Amino acid sequence: MRTFSFILATLIVAISGTLYASFAQQPDPATRMAQIEQRFKAANKNGDGKLTLEEAKAGMPRVAKNFATIDKDKKGYVTLDEVKAALATMNASSGQQPDPAARMAQIEQRFKAANKNGDGKLTLQEAKAGMPRVAKNFATIDKDKKGYVTLDEVKAAFATMGGH
Repeated sequence: MRTFSFILATLIVAISGTLYASFAQQPDPATRMAQIEQRFKAANKNGDGKLTLEEAKAGMPRVAKNFATIDKDKKGYVTLDEVKAALATMNASSGQQPDPAARMAQIEQRFKAANKNGDGKLTLQEAKAGMPRVAKNFATIDKDKKGYVTLDEVKAAFATMGGH
C-alpha cells in the first residue's frame, strides 16, 4: 500500500509539474502581440510593412500556411494588422478570448475594407455591406447623428459592447 501511495504521489507531482510548465509557457496577450510584431518585422525583409508569401514561408510559417485566408483581397501580401486580425479570428473560433489589441486590429481592418471611398467615415450603406453589426447599432454609435461613424467611434462601441 505504501508503494502504491508513493507511486500515486509521484505521478501527481509529475503531472502537476507538466501542467504548470505548459501554462507558464503561455505568454500574456501583450507579450504575445509584441512577439508577433517582432517576428513580422524580422520576416519583412524589405521593411515595406507587407509580408509576401515567400517572406512568410521564411520567417512566419504559420502565416504562410494560412496566407490565402489572411490575404482576403488577394493582394499577394499581408500586413501586420491583417495577421493580428487573423489571430483574433482564430482565437475566437477556438473559443479563446481574443486579445484586445488583435481584436481592435481586426475591427480596423474590417472598417477600412467597408469604407469603400476611403474617407474614414463609414456610412450606413457601407456598414450594411461590410460591417453588419455596426449597421445594426448604427443609430447608437452615431451619437451626434451626422450620418456616418468613424473608426474611433466603432472601436469605442465594440469596447463598450464587449465586441458583441
